[in-house]
Amino acid sequence: MYDLLIKNGTVIDGTGSAAIKSDIAVEEGKIVLIEVSLDGEGITEIDASGLVVCPGLIDIHSHTDATITINSRAESKIRQGVTTEVVGNCGMSAAPLSKEFMSEVCDHLTINSDFGIPDDVGSLWNTFGEYIKYLDELPLGINLITLVGFGTLSSAVLGAKSGRPSEDEMQALECALERCLDEGAGGLSVGLEYVPDMLMHEDDLTRLCRVLERKDKLFATHIRSESQEIFPALEEVIGAAEKSGCKLQISHLKLGGAFNWGKTEQLFKLLESAVERGVRLSWDQYPYVAW
Repeated sequence: MYDLLIKNGTVIDGTGSAAIKSDIAVEEGKIVLIEVSLDGEGITEIDASGLVVCPGLIDIHSHTDATITINSRAESKIRQGVTTEVVGNCGMSAAPLSKEFMSEVCDHLTINSDFGIPDDVGSLWNTFGEYIKYLDELPLGINLITLVGFGTLSSAVLGAKSGRPSEDEMQALECALERCLDEGAGGLSVGLEYVPDMLMHEDDLTRLCRVLERKDKLFATHIRSESQEIFPALEEVIGAAEKSGCKLQISHLKLGGAFNWGKTEQLFKLLESAVERGVRLSWDQYPYVAW
């Protein structure tokens, strides 16, 4: 007698192996057997005839950092088969906050996105660790990997900074980033089309990426241009990842504008060349028509 028995499903296990018709037995929340035809019964049984049984999907680019605090069950994602979300993308995250620059941080989030950050957020969390602790205490219906957004980090550390960071400011940002990573952030995101991220130079990005490489965390980037200057924009972030050795995720890869039609082969040649050189590079796309 198993806790759960899923019968007659088409099993795709996520390894790249071909799909197989199989039964699955689960005990104490873990798969214990996958066989073509299992004897026995389940306390709960599901007939998956005509259905696919597979691992939960990962949505690697999401912005539910704050809205998850309002609707923590996230059923709209679970019902699509998504069981893990990566949040804090495009340089915007719900933490860290600072009492000194609270208005600047909240202005940054409000200006750059429909973030839905609670009015009393400063009483709920300030540090990245406090934000994760707050999430851990919710009845979450989904797994979350939380990135720290550079715009949020910069606003919390430097306030409404204008211009490229000075040496002292870069050191402060490096220390703040390392602290967030130590407190549980899964990596750093940047939105290089947005202020203040657009003020960063490739050398500055490389320095932050070296912190990520040291901690084996992810560098996710909304690149500086997704249309007119897409190729130099890609070369910039690939360069930062290559010099530092960190893992790079290019967010919502696209060729914006009719003037880019026909350049797909050129685009993939650039990306695949970087991978061949050893850059730890991957990218994602919208699964729908947009932009």
